Amino acid sequence: MADDTAPSFDETQKEARARLRQRLAETAEDLRAATTATPGGTRMSLKTRIEALGFVGQASQIFDLLPLVHVAWADGAIQAGERATVLKLLEIRGMPPGEAWTVMETLLEARPSQAYLDVSLELLREFLAERKDDGRTVVGLCILLAESAGGFLGIGTISQSEKQVIETIAARLGDKAQAEFRTRLG
Repeated sequence: MADDTAPSFDETQKEARARLRQRLAETAEDLRAATTATPGGTRMSLKTRIEALGFVGQASQIFDLLPLVHVAWADGAIQAGERATVLKLLEIRGMPPGEAWTVMETLLEARPSQAYLDVSLELLREFLAERKDDGRTVVGLCILLAESAGGFLGIGTISQSEKQVIETIAARLGDKAQAEFRTRLG
């Protein structure tokens, strides 16, 4: 799935993506504060919190791909193969240009805030639990993405930093996700 000739982001939308990234960082901080300040956690619905992270309308259909952003930024930079793989997954899911692409491009163009990354994993855990999804597919996609940037012709090695991020994601998603990680990456 890797392609080192990933299309460029639309330069005319660069400022809009920067504003969205700033808003998402602020929203993540607010969500983190609301969760810790409210006895028993936040009272906002899961859907409302996911929407606050930018996954509204069409983009809500790709929320489960958010861990790929974590893995892509694991080593501090996005490789062309990683970016191409993530965007190819949007194509495979039949996502036309629009909200989903804008959100994903925004998250791949510049590293999201740590608060955003932390809150997003917590919400993903809740999201998958609500759907009775054990997280194994998410871990598998994370491994696929890490492989798209490593080794010879995009096959083979996964960096230590990517492996650590995938392990963290698996740990947050539960026992079956962790088992998938251990089976595939030791």
